[in-house]
Amino acid sequence: MTRSDYLPTESKSVWQRLFGGSPRSFVAALAETDTLTDADIDELAAYLEKLKKERK
Repeated sequence: MTRSDYLPTESKSVWQRLFGGSPRSFVAALAETDTLTDADIDELAAYLEKLKKERK
């Protein structure tokens, strides 16, 4: 099995176990540890906006 085959499945499993599948809980955990910089937040916001546009 290649990394590209394995990663989506394992990522989903970790996401469910640690954050109950909640994106907000994941981001909140990052924010609470002061891991996110303003640049990181801007990058995430831009990426999420791009995803929204692609889904329309």
